[in-house]
Amino acid sequence: MSDRTSSFGPAWDDDDLDRFDAEAVPQDVDPDFTGDDEVDTLLVTVTNPHATVSTTARLNGRVVTVELAPAVTSWSEAQLADEIVVLATLARKQALAAQHSFTAALMQQLGHDPAATRGLLVRELGLPSPTDVLAEKARIFATRYQDDD
Repeated sequence: MSDRTSSFGPAWDDDDLDRFDAEAVPQDVDPDFTGDDEVDTLLVTVTNPHATVSTTARLNGRVVTVELAPAVTSWSEAQLADEIVVLATLARKQALAAQHSFTAALMQQLGHDPAATRGLLVRELGLPSPTDVLAEKARIFATRYQDDD
């Protein structure tokens, strides 16, 4: 074997690598591209009517934030925990319903039957329908906050 050859083929020197890097960079790069590694993420937030507790979930249903107003300091620990669990559950379900909605729209554009797609998304993938989640949210808000004016 020569000094420029390895068992995997020819060895590369710095000049070869520089030339490779220069050729790999596209010449029509978008001038507005900043190179940031940030990815926009769709989030769903559910807030109680008094705006004292808000929960935010990602599209995959994972709750990422819980925001509390100063007024919750007068609540008991059990009350606060219950409120967070209810709103986090709703945020999770709403996020999954958004995922259902996006997937159903995509599948319809691809020519799939809407009824079969709905069945697949609900039964097989566990993604609740937006209609069901909105009905559940309305029911919970109507019963849980009915005496709050």
